[in-house]
Amino acid sequence: MAYVISKDTHLHRSYNIQKAIFWWTFGLGLFVFGLWLLIIFGIEKPPLGLLLSCPIVSFCLLIFAKTRYSELAILAAGIRGEKQTLELLKGLDSEHWIVTDKTITYKGQSSEMDFVVVGPTGVCIIESKHISGKVIADPADKYWKRVKV
Repeated sequence: MAYVISKDTHLHRSYNIQKAIFWWTFGLGLFVFGLWLLIIFGIEKPPLGLLLSCPIVSFCLLIFAKTRYSELAILAAGIRGEKQTLELLKGLDSEHWIVTDKTITYKGQSSEMDFVVVGPTGVCIIESKHISGKVIADPADKYWKRVKV
């Protein structure tokens, strides 16, 4: 079995940040909505500004929370993909070392590598993706292309 040097990945950090943002905005949206209900049923003649602004602010916060929830789903899929890739790489023999989530910087440009595998025949850098479809990579292009199938 390969030796693994592992740490939390950039996906884990992003996931935790997005999760915190989601719960704060969702909770605040519900709070503002509840405040609006209290204003409607608790005050005989509520100010028109409060009457109109609370549902609008609440709606905006809940829509923003929904976008964070979608981002959480994407990050969770990426984390699952990296875990699956690591499990496959662990099957390499004991002459291999696997380093996870390494960032290198050269001339002001940085690049994240999901896995660096060091073995008797050399070094291999692996970028892990958890997507459906076909991925087309051309060395002449800066970006990969994904074709849904």
